[in-house]
Amino acid sequence: MKLQILDRAVQDVLQKICDENASDQFYVDDTQTITYADFYLRLTECLERLQSRGVTKSAIVVVKGEFVIDSIIVLIALVANGNIVIPHTPASYEKLKLETDLLSPDFLIDGTVQPFSCTKTGISETSCLADSFDAGERGLVVFSSGSTGRPKAIVHKVDPLLEKFATRGNKKLRAIPFLLFDHMGGFNTLLSILYGGGCIVYRKERSVDSICAAIEKFNVTLLPATPTFLAMLLVSDAWKTYNLSSLRMITYGTEVMNEVILRKLASVLPDVRFKQTYGLSEVGVLMTTSRGNDNTWVKLSGDDLQTKVVDDILWLKVKSAMLGRVFYEDDEARFEAHQAEWFCTNDIVEVDEEYLRFCGRDTDIINVSGLKVYPGEIENCLLECNQIVNAAVFGKRNPLVGQIVVAEIELKPDADESNAKQEIQRHCSDHLDRYKVPREITFVDRIAVTDRLKKRRITDA
Repeated sequence: MKLQILDRAVQDVLQKICDENASDQFYVDDTQTITYADFYLRLTECLERLQSRGVTKSAIVVVKGEFVIDSIIVLIALVANGNIVIPHTPASYEKLKLETDLLSPDFLIDGTVQPFSCTKTGISETSCLADSFDAGERGLVVFSSGSTGRPKAIVHKVDPLLEKFATRGNKKLRAIPFLLFDHMGGFNTLLSILYGGGCIVYRKERSVDSICAAIEKFNVTLLPATPTFLAMLLVSDAWKTYNLSSLRMITYGTEVMNEVILRKLASVLPDVRFKQTYGLSEVGVLMTTSRGNDNTWVKLSGDDLQTKVVDDILWLKVKSAMLGRVFYEDDEARFEAHQAEWFCTNDIVEVDEEYLRFCGRDTDIINVSGLKVYPGEIENCLLECNQIVNAAVFGKRNPLVGQIVVAEIELKPDADESNAKQEIQRHCSDHLDRYKVPREITFVDRIAVTDRLKKRRITDA
């Protein structure tokens, strides 16, 4: 079946993928299985319905969804239809409704219901995105986390994000899209699975037990996750309870991985390859090669990628860099084009020939009397203590030295706090410079995490 309402190139790609994998599974969950043939048929119906509702090429469309099949079909259909898409989870839409409305979208679609609902917003103001795209260009808008001030909208052309998948052969990966529907990493996972002829395994609950049960039940081969989730997996001993033998690769990113935890994971899951990923909302997800399972050195690659390190900060020059950002001031939205040749990542790195090791973001640095302290280094040291299962390190304001190092620590269930504190103080004194040793230690039941399952560090500058 030909999709005449698609751009020719996108039509050809989708048809080729679905023809080659027609009887293979594209999506599974606890209640249903969708083949590539099913997916293509439903995609056709979705496109026809979008057109009947007046969703024309270049329209700005907000879509609420999760990585369930109905939301996925709507998202892919909107990209194929040549729209400028603003994906949200239901929770992120409620949180960012004001900022989203200030982009003056034409339509709001709820992809969590079947059939999807499509409503004209009635917003008459001209969008600040109006001059950002050429006629017919498809776009993607994702929001920053807003951890340092009001969230910003990151604006991309979609085609440069798609190009890296064009030459990839079938990988037949069965993967859980762990990162969320509104996240650049989640969008990348979806495209990687689709273009590779793989299968999406959906799990609503992202607890360790739920994810491990899905790996066992559906023979998942790839798990993209955060280092914080992987630390939770290690601590839980779920790798002993569930059959995870189908796993071939675990990818990790979005925050610094502790090498101590990585080595322990590689020990308990010896048949799994661990690969560090790297991406930013502003540049997309880049191709990477990890040096090994026992370290966090990684090489960034890509035909169009150039890198440089200035004062320990990584800079990138890449075709998939954003068009620009939308900044919010009171009740106004202002688009600012990204015109610089190079993009500053604000990520601090060490360099070893062609490999990099990420030390953290410059905003996470703890400044003790003018000396830099990287939280990841201190956490690695702490995790070498036998009684510690996880730790979060951050800075606290101090009138004498600017900041001091403080640590929240999660102990093993049978650990004694008094003995543990003595061990921690002794170990840190033996292995760290004095100014790096945590001055305050708090024992917690669980290390605090964000809704994206990353460590929640609140630095008191």
